[in-house]
Amino acid sequence: MNINQNLPLGYYQVGKETFAYKSQAVTYASASNEKLKWIFYPEVWRNFINNRRYQLGQVELNTLYKIRAQQLRDKYDYLILHYSGGSDSHNILMTFINNNIKLDEVCTFRSEEIESKIYTPNTVITTAENIFSEWDYVTKPSLNWLAAHHPEIKITVVDMFKTPIDKILNDDTFNTVNHWVSLFELMRRKAYSSSQAGLLNKDKTVANIFGVDKPYIYNFYNQCFMSFTDQAAIFLDSFEGTDVNNELFYWSKDLPELPFEQAYRLFQYFLENKNKRYMIDPPTNQTSGSIYRTTEMQAIQKKVYYTTWDSNKFQVSRANSFNHLIRDRDKYYLKIPEFAKLFDRWQYYYSEWAKTVNTEFWKSTLSQQPCQTEKYFIGMLD
Repeated sequence: MNINQNLPLGYYQVGKETFAYKSQAVTYASASNEKLKWIFYPEVWRNFINNRRYQLGQVELNTLYKIRAQQLRDKYDYLILHYSGGSDSHNILMTFINNNIKLDEVCTFRSEEIESKIYTPNTVITTAENIFSEWDYVTKPSLNWLAAHHPEIKITVVDMFKTPIDKILNDDTFNTVNHWVSLFELMRRKAYSSSQAGLLNKDKTVANIFGVDKPYIYNFYNQCFMSFTDQAAIFLDSFEGTDVNNELFYWSKDLPELPFEQAYRLFQYFLENKNKRYMIDPPTNQTSGSIYRTTEMQAIQKKVYYTTWDSNKFQVSRANSFNHLIRDRDKYYLKIPEFAKLFDRWQYYYSEWAKTVNTEFWKSTLSQQPCQTEKYFIGMLD
């Protein structure tokens, strides 16, 4: 099928056919018994590594963040940052502010009506099930500071549960999804700022900025490689065929040196800290279920990548699978009776689609089996 192949996170290919959505690609691959490939601008990354790798380590990350922010400002009339309060999105926010580059709006997601019923704010529990407490101790204080010091930036809080359920679950739902397919992830990707429609009616160009993702590096016979994975491809299906653009701040073909410089800085960390190198050995990466290692790696990445992050801020581990159907941060939603009914509806549509898909494409019913790009050489570890 003919698609726009200039998508932020690339496209999927099965034989000679190309697909914007992973769900369509795996359905086709299941029927045709052909291999599924994720095509994510390989010519851009190859060109950088083959011709410009020598530049790594010469430009500060903060300089590259500034360049990327200015790229986006020059490209669009209106910029909306999707802000969680975490280190990735906070660094983007502070990049715009610290460099006096105009940011139009910050959009975050919070359902006071629902979430206030299912948890008690606390800093004792640091596993992902307590992710809601980040609103009280990180996100809300950051937004209050932003409102007080930068009132020119619009703040929008979106309740993902206000989206009509028919727009989320219908006969076409599983024709237009990418990596994540669980109920609450489907609900999250349909929640966007209401500013967009009005701006489009005024012929304004609009971009949603997302803070995904961090480089994936690994040790292969004392050589450090980086690759990209499509596990970040959660939201791209929402705007295919529309005039709203999704922009990945860190992973962009417009500034390939940025993700590679992040990877290089992390490589340098493990070059100097041999006792931590087990974290990037292939066996560890293949069995990375350890909460300790995941949390430790997150702390290292924040230290290496960002000067804008306060390590004393409250943060929980990132969301893991509670079971094969939901993430641990979402299990509390099922305490609410109406969500249990929605979950039954989701299972109906999911099960109908799953009948058409081979199990080799599944990681769980939370997500599809991740696709990974070819590996790109960063440097020698010894």
